Amino acid sequence: MPELRSDAPDAYDESSGAKFVELDHHREHGLRLARHLQERGGQVWLWVPIGCVPTTFAARYPEAMSPASDKIPCFTHPKYQEYVNAFLQELVETYPLDGMFLVRDDNGGVCTCDRCQEYVSTSRTKNAVWEQYLVIYDWLREHEFRGAIAVYPYHDWYYPALDPLLPSDLYVVGHGAGAAVLVRDYRYVGPMGDTWLDNLYANFRVPPSPRMRRLLGDRGSFWIGGAYVGCELPWEAIGYFGWEPTAAANTLRYDWACRELGVERALAFVQMNDVYEELWDLNALYMPPADWMKLDASQRAQVVQRGLDGARQLRSTLKAVTPQVASDQFQRWLGHMELFAPFFEYHLQRLDRFAKVHDAVLSHRAALDTDEGLPPDVRAAVLRDYQAIYDAAEPYAAAMKLAPDGMLSHCRWMTAPYKEWMAGYDQWLDGQLALKQFAGRMDLATDTLQPGHPFTLRITLKNLGICPWVAAAGHRLELLGDAARLGLPAAWDYSGDPLAPGDRRTVELSGTVPAAPGTAHVAVKFLTPYRVPEPFLQAEIELMWE
Repeated sequence: MPELRSDAPDAYDESSGAKFVELDHHREHGLRLARHLQERGGQVWLWVPIGCVPTTFAARYPEAMSPASDKIPCFTHPKYQEYVNAFLQELVETYPLDGMFLVRDDNGGVCTCDRCQEYVSTSRTKNAVWEQYLVIYDWLREHEFRGAIAVYPYHDWYYPALDPLLPSDLYVVGHGAGAAVLVRDYRYVGPMGDTWLDNLYANFRVPPSPRMRRLLGDRGSFWIGGAYVGCELPWEAIGYFGWEPTAAANTLRYDWACRELGVERALAFVQMNDVYEELWDLNALYMPPADWMKLDASQRAQVVQRGLDGARQLRSTLKAVTPQVASDQFQRWLGHMELFAPFFEYHLQRLDRFAKVHDAVLSHRAALDTDEGLPPDVRAAVLRDYQAIYDAAEPYAAAMKLAPDGMLSHCRWMTAPYKEWMAGYDQWLDGQLALKQFAGRMDLATDTLQPGHPFTLRITLKNLGICPWVAAAGHRLELLGDAARLGLPAAWDYSGDPLAPGDRRTVELSGTVPAAPGTAHVAVKFLTPYRVPEPFLQAEIELMWE
């Protein structure tokens, strides 16, 4: 759809994350990569998020967006259907794909307008997301796509009642696919047990029951997410539990360590795994931010204590393994593992401090609208806890620099510096909070303007959210409209003292009035410091001078 293309530097395709101005580069790179892999016997499967559109789509077709959000398309609107058709056609005509993963990823939503609800009520599955998967499946097969098609039910778990409603050759893999093992053809099922924290760190998980171990024991499986020492343990596990269906996870670990590390080192390796496994379980049960906010203060304190104790034990057991490993084969892996304890400690403390800030602000919610703002002692505590979040990141940042070269080079942007946008803390979390993380008011004013003379645009900001606004986090004012003609800056990055919830501040920006009489329109947006910055405050002002 050429009308969606844009030369704007910040316009991008939500489905791929690629900026429009870089599409040619990404297309050529993707084609070269696909050829390289396929010439060597590999397969190329594409990750295809649904329920999202380019950033230009909402501006061009606002009527095709969900009434609830300008980021979620209305999946029954003709224009969105046209976009999906054009998108899929470009994929199958351009790229030599062996398969596609369909996923409603973190950036995908579901429209609940009357038309969409009526469509779902008469559909095959009575499920808005699975219907969208099936529409895409049908389109691909009707257009003679012969590759594999998989659903990765990340937010929308598979349930057995779906089975007779789905094509027999539709793969169900990844998060949310576990129940498919019970009813579907096992050749088309691949569960996975990791979580967002495990995306960055090595982990080893095995199916939790003897039956599932047998089912998954003699073939490749998504169930085992990540691995120690590259992918060695998962490859060991593929056949191990087929022959030893009653073996425990530690049996495999011990046998592997006896062979690879030596008998005298195997027990220390197993003990290290036990501690690591407990920390992983704490993460899975409590540490996604939305789950953390559901705990009361005493529950949080218990998890914090367990987590900090576990991190200390992990350091101790890892230290017991490290001196016994002489081979360079394992040094990079051990260096990676040494990074886990400081990461875990930082993130656990970050959760705890964020919750304290949230509870303190929420308990004085009425004070936010007063001229005085939060009581002085509460304000000081909020700023102190918030600053502690940043201070606690420093030991992790220092430890990260010691990781073996290349281990985290491709995800370093995700891990340092830790700012407000980190996974789980951006827009996703707002739905779990009584107050949004970033909210407020913004007013614009100037003195009387005189042709040819300097003037000052005063932007008054009031913080009405949970989080203080701090320098270098990514808060940014953007000035649009006639700002450039008036000599105003295009942007202002937040600097100076923190603005606590309830605080007010006026930012003064200088410009120059044109010599000829006239009028101007200036729009100002205040952007969040999320991964994808978005305006949370907007204001406009009409100016005139004679």
